[in-house]
Amino acid sequence: MKYTDAEARELILKACDEIVKKKLVAGTWGNISARISDTQFLITPSGKKYKDIIAADLVTVNIKNLKYTGNTKPSIEKGIHASAYALHPEINFVMITHQHYASAVSAECRDVSFAPCAEYALPGTDKHRRNVEKKIKENPQSKAFLLARHGALILGETYEEAFELADELEKNSKIAFNCRIDDHAYFKRDYYAYSRMPWLDDFAQLYGFSQEKPKDENKKDVETVTDNNCTASSYIRGTKPISKADVLILHTFYKLKYSKLKGKEPPRDPERYFPKYKK
Repeated sequence: MKYTDAEARELILKACDEIVKKKLVAGTWGNISARISDTQFLITPSGKKYKDIIAADLVTVNIKNLKYTGNTKPSIEKGIHASAYALHPEINFVMITHQHYASAVSAECRDVSFAPCAEYALPGTDKHRRNVEKKIKENPQSKAFLLARHGALILGETYEEAFELADELEKNSKIAFNCRIDDHAYFKRDYYAYSRMPWLDDFAQLYGFSQEKPKDENKKDVETVTDNNCTASSYIRGTKPISKADVLILHTFYKLKYSKLKGKEPPRDPERYFPKYKK
Protein backbone atom coordinates (compact mmCIF):
# COMPACT_ATOMS: atom_id res chain seq x y z
CA MET A 1 0.00 0.00 0.00
CA LYS A 2 1.41 3.38 -1.05
CA TYR A 3 1.89 6.08 1.57
CA THR A 4 0.24 9.49 1.53
CA ASP A 5 2.61 12.44 1.25
CA ALA A 6 2.18 13.21 4.95
CA GLU A 7 2.71 9.58 5.98
CA ALA A 8 5.83 9.29 3.84
CA ARG A 9 7.38 12.43 5.29
CA GLU A 10 6.70 11.27 8.83
CA LEU A 11 8.16 7.80 8.20
CA ILE A 12 11.26 9.06 6.39
CA LEU A 13 12.03 11.44 9.27
CA LYS A 14 11.50 8.57 11.70
CA ALA A 15 13.84 6.45 9.57
CA CYS A 16 16.47 9.23 9.64
CA ASP A 17 16.62 8.83 13.42
CA GLU A 18 16.45 5.04 13.33
CA ILE A 19 19.09 4.56 10.64
CA VAL A 20 21.58 6.60 12.70
CA LYS A 21 20.61 4.92 15.98
CA LYS A 22 21.12 1.47 14.45
CA LYS A 23 24.46 2.63 12.96
CA LEU A 24 23.38 1.75 9.44
CA VAL A 25 25.00 4.93 8.06
CA ALA A 26 27.64 7.53 8.85
CA GLY A 27 27.60 11.23 8.08
CA THR A 28 25.56 12.05 4.99
CA TRP A 29 26.10 8.67 3.30
CA GLY A 30 23.09 6.54 2.49
CA ASN A 31 19.58 7.64 1.55
CA ILE A 32 15.93 6.87 2.30
CA SER A 33 12.76 7.10 0.21
CA ALA A 34 9.05 6.23 0.29
CA ARG A 35 6.56 5.77 -2.54
CA ILE A 36 3.67 8.24 -2.55
CA SER A 37 1.99 7.25 -5.84
CA ASP A 38 2.42 5.03 -8.88
CA THR A 39 4.60 7.73 -10.42
CA GLN A 40 6.35 9.50 -7.53
CA PHE A 41 8.40 8.98 -4.39
CA LEU A 42 9.86 11.17 -1.65
CA ILE A 43 13.60 10.96 -0.96
CA THR A 44 16.14 12.50 1.41
CA PRO A 45 18.16 15.48 0.12
CA SER A 46 21.76 15.36 -1.04
CA GLY A 47 24.57 16.13 1.40
CA LYS A 48 22.56 16.88 4.55
CA LYS A 49 23.06 15.26 7.94
CA TYR A 50 20.20 13.02 8.99
CA LYS A 51 19.69 14.87 12.27
CA ASP A 52 19.25 18.14 10.37
CA ILE A 53 16.69 16.90 7.83
CA ILE A 54 13.18 18.30 8.23
CA ALA A 55 9.97 17.42 6.37
CA ALA A 56 10.37 20.36 3.96
CA ASP A 57 13.79 19.04 2.86
CA LEU A 58 12.35 15.84 1.41
CA VAL A 59 12.19 15.90 -2.39
CA THR A 60 9.42 14.58 -4.65
CA VAL A 61 10.91 12.65 -7.60
CA ASN A 62 9.22 11.22 -10.68
CA ILE A 63 9.87 7.48 -11.03
CA LYS A 64 9.97 7.48 -14.82
CA ASN A 65 12.13 10.51 -15.66
CA LEU A 66 13.70 11.50 -12.29
CA LYS A 67 12.41 15.05 -12.54
CA TYR A 68 11.93 16.69 -9.16
CA THR A 69 10.24 19.75 -7.75
CA GLY A 70 11.73 22.63 -5.77
CA ASN A 71 15.28 23.90 -5.33
CA THR A 72 16.51 21.16 -2.97
CA LYS A 73 18.58 18.52 -4.73
CA PRO A 74 17.57 14.90 -4.06
CA SER A 75 20.11 12.20 -3.23
CA ILE A 76 22.43 11.38 -6.13
CA GLU A 77 21.20 7.78 -5.87
CA LYS A 78 17.62 8.75 -6.74
CA GLY A 79 17.93 6.68 -9.93
CA ILE A 80 18.44 3.47 -7.97
CA HIS A 81 15.36 4.19 -5.87
CA ALA A 82 13.37 4.91 -9.03
CA SER A 83 14.48 1.61 -10.57
CA ALA A 84 13.46 -0.28 -7.43
CA TYR A 85 9.98 1.25 -7.47
CA ALA A 86 9.56 0.74 -11.23
CA LEU A 87 10.59 -2.93 -11.07
CA HIS A 88 8.65 -3.72 -7.88
CA PRO A 89 5.21 -2.07 -7.71
CA GLU A 90 4.69 -3.65 -4.27
CA ILE A 91 7.75 -1.90 -2.78
CA ASN A 92 6.99 1.30 -0.86
CA PHE A 93 10.10 1.97 1.26
CA VAL A 94 13.71 1.90 0.05
CA MET A 95 17.01 2.50 1.84
CA ILE A 96 20.64 2.51 0.77
CA THR A 97 22.72 1.84 3.88
CA HIS A 98 26.41 1.68 4.73
CA GLN A 99 25.97 -0.81 7.55
CA HIS A 100 29.13 -2.28 9.00
CA TYR A 101 29.28 -5.98 8.14
CA ALA A 102 27.22 -5.81 4.95
CA SER A 103 29.59 -3.11 3.66
CA ALA A 104 32.56 -5.32 4.49
CA VAL A 105 31.07 -8.29 2.65
CA SER A 106 30.21 -6.05 -0.32
CA ALA A 107 33.91 -5.21 -0.75
CA GLU A 108 34.55 -8.65 -2.22
CA CYS A 109 32.20 -7.77 -5.10
CA ARG A 110 30.54 -11.20 -5.23
CA ASP A 111 27.07 -12.64 -4.65
CA VAL A 112 26.70 -14.40 -1.31
CA SER A 113 24.15 -17.01 -0.30
CA PHE A 114 21.95 -14.48 1.50
CA ALA A 115 22.22 -11.50 -0.87
CA PRO A 116 23.00 -10.81 -4.54
CA CYS A 117 25.76 -8.23 -5.14
CA ALA A 118 25.47 -5.52 -7.80
CA GLU A 119 28.65 -4.89 -9.77
CA TYR A 120 30.78 -1.91 -8.69
CA ALA A 121 30.57 1.50 -10.33
CA LEU A 122 31.10 5.04 -9.10
CA PRO A 123 28.15 6.09 -6.91
CA GLY A 124 25.62 8.41 -8.47
CA THR A 125 26.52 7.43 -12.03
CA ASP A 126 24.28 5.96 -14.71
CA LYS A 127 26.50 2.88 -14.72
CA HIS A 128 25.90 2.37 -11.01
CA ARG A 129 22.16 2.58 -11.55
CA ARG A 130 22.29 0.17 -14.52
CA ASN A 131 24.34 -2.35 -12.52
CA VAL A 132 21.87 -2.29 -9.64
CA GLU A 133 18.88 -2.44 -11.95
CA LYS A 134 20.36 -5.48 -13.72
CA LYS A 135 20.88 -7.28 -10.40
CA ILE A 136 17.32 -6.54 -9.26
CA LYS A 137 15.96 -7.92 -12.53
CA GLU A 138 18.08 -11.06 -12.19
CA ASN A 139 16.85 -11.64 -8.64
CA PRO A 140 13.14 -10.72 -8.59
CA GLN A 141 12.56 -12.51 -5.28
CA SER A 142 15.31 -10.67 -3.42
CA LYS A 143 14.67 -7.60 -1.29
CA ALA A 144 18.17 -7.11 0.17
CA PHE A 145 21.15 -6.50 -2.09
CA LEU A 146 24.84 -5.77 -1.59
CA LEU A 147 26.24 -2.86 -3.58
CA ALA A 148 29.87 -3.68 -4.34
CA ARG A 149 32.35 -1.54 -2.34
CA HIS A 150 29.46 0.67 -1.26
CA GLY A 151 26.91 -0.85 1.11
CA ALA A 152 23.44 -2.32 0.79
CA LEU A 153 20.11 -1.72 -0.91
CA ILE A 154 16.99 -2.59 1.08
CA LEU A 155 13.54 -2.90 -0.53
CA GLY A 156 10.61 -2.99 1.88
CA GLU A 157 6.91 -3.20 1.25
CA THR A 158 6.67 -1.16 4.43
CA TYR A 159 8.90 0.91 6.69
CA GLU A 160 8.90 -1.91 9.22
CA GLU A 161 9.91 -4.57 6.71
CA ALA A 162 12.77 -2.42 5.41
CA PHE A 163 14.38 -2.24 8.85
CA GLU A 164 13.74 -5.94 9.49
CA LEU A 165 15.53 -6.76 6.24
CA ALA A 166 18.44 -4.46 7.10
CA ASP A 167 18.83 -6.16 10.48
CA GLU A 168 18.66 -9.62 8.92
CA LEU A 169 21.24 -8.69 6.28
CA GLU A 170 23.59 -7.39 8.95
CA LYS A 171 23.15 -10.53 11.05
CA ASN A 172 23.97 -12.80 8.09
CA SER A 173 26.89 -10.61 7.03
CA LYS A 174 28.36 -10.78 10.54
CA ILE A 175 28.10 -14.58 10.48
CA ALA A 176 29.88 -14.64 7.12
CA PHE A 177 32.61 -12.37 8.48
CA ASN A 178 33.13 -14.43 11.64
CA CYS A 179 33.43 -17.62 9.59
CA ARG A 180 35.99 -15.96 7.35
CA ILE A 181 38.29 -14.60 10.06
CA ASP A 182 38.72 -18.08 11.54
CA ASP A 183 41.29 -18.45 8.78
CA HIS A 184 44.14 -17.21 11.02
CA ALA A 185 46.82 -17.90 8.44
CA TYR A 186 45.40 -15.09 6.35
CA PHE A 187 46.60 -12.57 8.92
CA LYS A 188 50.24 -13.23 8.12
CA ARG A 189 49.91 -10.40 5.59
CA ASP A 190 50.59 -6.75 6.47
CA TYR A 191 47.24 -5.95 8.08
CA TYR A 192 47.92 -2.23 8.55
CA ALA A 193 48.76 -1.70 4.89
CA TYR A 194 45.63 -3.57 3.80
CA SER A 195 43.34 -1.78 6.23
CA ARG A 196 44.50 1.61 4.93
CA MET A 197 43.82 0.79 1.31
CA PRO A 198 40.45 1.90 -0.10
CA TRP A 199 38.17 -1.13 -0.16
CA LEU A 200 34.99 0.95 0.29
CA ASP A 201 34.06 4.07 -1.65
CA ASP A 202 33.16 6.20 1.39
CA PHE A 203 36.67 5.56 2.75
CA ALA A 204 38.10 6.63 -0.62
CA GLN A 205 35.98 9.78 -0.48
CA LEU A 206 37.27 10.73 2.96
CA TYR A 207 40.92 9.73 2.68
CA GLY A 208 41.83 9.89 -0.98
CA PHE A 209 45.41 8.62 -1.15
CA SER A 210 46.41 9.79 2.32
CA GLN A 211 46.82 7.46 5.30
CA GLU A 212 46.27 10.35 7.69
CA LYS A 213 42.85 10.59 9.31
CA PRO A 214 40.97 13.66 8.00
CA LYS A 215 41.20 16.32 10.70
CA ASP A 216 38.45 18.68 9.58
CA GLU A 217 35.70 16.07 9.40
CA ASN A 218 33.33 14.83 12.09
CA LYS A 219 35.44 12.55 14.28
CA LYS A 220 32.69 9.98 14.83
CA ASP A 221 31.96 9.74 11.10
CA VAL A 222 35.64 9.28 10.30
CA GLU A 223 35.94 6.53 12.90
CA THR A 224 32.88 4.71 11.55
CA VAL A 225 34.05 4.85 7.93
CA THR A 226 37.58 3.80 8.93
CA ASP A 227 36.25 0.89 11.00
CA ASN A 228 34.07 -0.30 8.11
CA ASN A 229 37.05 -0.22 5.75
CA CYS A 230 39.26 -2.11 8.21
CA THR A 231 36.61 -4.80 8.59
CA ALA A 232 36.34 -5.03 4.81
CA SER A 233 40.11 -5.46 4.55
CA SER A 234 39.88 -8.43 6.92
CA TYR A 235 37.10 -10.06 4.91
CA ILE A 236 38.22 -9.79 1.29
CA ARG A 237 40.07 -12.55 -0.56
CA GLY A 238 41.59 -12.07 -3.98
CA THR A 239 39.95 -8.68 -4.59
CA LYS A 240 41.90 -5.56 -5.52
CA PRO A 241 41.30 -2.18 -3.87
CA ILE A 242 39.38 0.58 -5.65
CA SER A 243 41.45 1.80 -8.62
CA LYS A 244 43.62 4.90 -8.37
CA ALA A 245 41.53 6.67 -10.99
CA ASP A 246 38.31 6.03 -9.09
CA VAL A 247 39.86 7.06 -5.77
CA LEU A 248 40.90 10.37 -7.31
CA ILE A 249 37.39 10.95 -8.68
CA LEU A 250 35.68 9.94 -5.42
CA HIS A 251 37.91 12.06 -3.19
CA THR A 252 37.88 15.15 -5.41
CA PHE A 253 34.10 15.03 -5.87
CA TYR A 254 33.61 14.64 -2.12
CA LYS A 255 35.84 17.62 -1.34
CA LEU A 256 34.07 19.81 -3.87
CA LYS A 257 30.50 18.79 -3.04
CA TYR A 258 30.23 17.54 0.53
CA SER A 259 33.29 18.11 2.64
CA LYS A 260 34.03 20.91 5.06
CA LEU A 261 37.23 21.25 3.04
CA LYS A 262 35.23 22.38 -0.02
CA GLY A 263 37.37 24.32 -2.46
CA LYS A 264 40.72 23.21 -1.06
CA GLU A 265 43.46 21.57 -3.08
CA PRO A 266 42.59 18.16 -4.57
CA PRO A 267 44.79 15.12 -3.80
CA ARG A 268 48.18 14.81 -5.48
CA ASP A 269 50.21 11.92 -6.85
CA PRO A 270 48.88 8.63 -5.40
CA GLU A 271 52.33 6.98 -5.73
CA ARG A 272 53.48 9.25 -2.91
CA TYR A 273 51.12 7.47 -0.53
CA PHE A 274 50.76 3.95 -1.91
CA PRO A 275 54.03 2.87 -3.58
CA LYS A 276 52.87 -0.80 -3.46
CA TYR A 277 49.33 -0.01 -4.51
CA LYS A 278 48.59 -1.61 -7.90
CA LYS A 279 45.63 -0.87 -10.13
